[in-house]
Amino acid sequence: MFLAPITVLFNFVLSLSSSLTYPAIVDVGEIYENERPFQHEIKISNNGRDVIEILSVETTCGCTIAEMEKKELAPGEEVMLNVTIDTVGKRGGMEKKITLKTQEQDYLIKVRGFVRKEVGGHSTGFLQKKIFNEPCASCHSNDEGKMSKTLFAAVCSFCHGPHGSGGTAPALNRLSFLKSVDDNDLYDIIANGREESGMPAFLDSHGGPLSKEQVLSLLPYLRRDEKLLNRLKEKKKPSLNEEKNPRRNHSFPESTPNGL
Repeated sequence: MFLAPITVLFNFVLSLSSSLTYPAIVDVGEIYENERPFQHEIKISNNGRDVIEILSVETTCGCTIAEMEKKELAPGEEVMLNVTIDTVGKRGGMEKKITLKTQEQDYLIKVRGFVRKEVGGHSTGFLQKKIFNEPCASCHSNDEGKMSKTLFAAVCSFCHGPHGSGGTAPALNRLSFLKSVDDNDLYDIIANGREESGMPAFLDSHGGPLSKEQVLSLLPYLRRDEKLLNRLKEKKKPSLNEEKNPRRNHSFPESTPNGL
């Protein structure tokens, strides 16, 4: 296990209903992609007058584990929430969400940081073994029977954000990006991966979860915004007659309200 020196930003939240005090945001700063999971402890306190029972602790994905030694806190009692994050394949900005569920309400803790590639890094094959097997597979390869938009939502949006708007991985709906690649490039990136960026190969013949047909179905979906913008540009272009006679197509009333 790997415990790195970190700087933590504590934004403590005090719930008036149950007086459970906890850091809403924990910023762990820069950490390195590593085979040894990153670990951190978060203090949870009961500053109220009643016993608080934490019914469950849930995380957003399988690569993050959050555990508590005890879940029933007497007034004034504290407990450490032990968080373990597998950082392999998570280069760039990272945000993991942990939810503490009680009888009264749910409490959300966000763990944020920036994962840098470790010297030497990992091969695409190593990343695929991590991402396409449990516990990561539930987030990265939920693809059965899905195509196009639903396939992107199930497999790609976890890293690239809803509709490709960007997340821990780059945005895919930027026109500058779409203009820099053709469909062959897009297919190659998805199917064969990019070792330098940590993008695994998703094609089944390379150990990924997607068939060739599924990869091809993503291409028109990724280009939807580019096509929409091109259509809007075509609509805005004046016709040849409009350019020569800008008032020609304007309609005017035969007379003013006063008959002048």
